[in-house]
Amino acid sequence: MRARQLLAGTFAAGLTLLAAAAPATAETEAGSSTAPAIPADAKWKPYRSAPFTTTAGQLCAFPISSEPVRDEERVAVLHTFPDGSPREEVYMGDLMVRFTNLDTGKSVEQDLSGMMFVEYGADGSYTLTTIGPVGVGFQPKDNYPTGMYTLDGYHVVFTAPGRTYREIQVDHGTEHNICTDLD
Repeated sequence: MRARQLLAGTFAAGLTLLAAAAPATAETEAGSSTAPAIPADAKWKPYRSAPFTTTAGQLCAFPISSEPVRDEERVAVLHTFPDGSPREEVYMGDLMVRFTNLDTGKSVEQDLSGMMFVEYGADGSYTLTTIGPVGVGFQPKDNYPTGMYTLDGYHVVFTAPGRTYREIQVDHGTEHNICTDLD
């Protein structure tokens, strides 16, 4: 729950972690990369994505809202730090989200039923390993064009300590800026 609470708190600031079932391995341009294994005895718990609203310029040139319309997600802790807090979690499950341009009322639904592994660094950084489609937001300070993206395929996204910046480190798939659908 720590991850989604952390992520839900930063979601409106440009992070969307939306996940679901997909194969646990993927090929990258540099060769074979394997997503972390999910143990057969993983302890799954239900998870529900929270709606959010952003201001103009935060993710899109206009304010947007996001609201799950179908949400059957679940989360499992794969590894913990010595204090018992999650070091690595996996999110998966059926998720359909409606994004709305709050200036015009135009909306679009996105299937974000991919799989996302979240690995937390002791320094406050975290890395998202995704097998899409999943949603990830990028702010003006990030090393990627600002927007609310559907990432499909295999991606690794690093977020620096204190959310000072975010960047895509592995890109083996497609990225679609949902803002273009709402403009």
